[in-house]
Amino acid sequence: MHTGELLGTASLFTWEATPRWSEGASEGECALRMLAVAATARRRGIGRALTLECVGGASEMGCHRLRLLSAESMTAAHALYEQLGFRRVPSLDKSPGPGVYLLAYELTL
Repeated sequence: MHTGELLGTASLFTWEATPRWSEGASEGECALRMLAVAATARRRGIGRALTLECVGGASEMGCHRLRLLSAESMTAAHALYEQLGFRRVPSLDKSPGPGVYLLAYELTL
């Protein structure tokens, strides 16, 4: 049964997008951004489904690598990314503001 409730969202950008949206991706890379799952929908596979959809979309767009940044506190998301084959890239970690630290992950496609 479909309720019309929004369960989650994700955005996928190629290197051709502005640096603000592509997270500085180089040619042939895609950036997964703004992945979020509604609190009431967590632990139901929504994050996995959205991530896999973005992996497929990045591959279809001809990207050879998919990158993302994740808040340091998002440990469940980090476990999911690692299960899906993403690896940590500490050299690409960012701190966009005081008290905010983002961990970088990438997946070779």
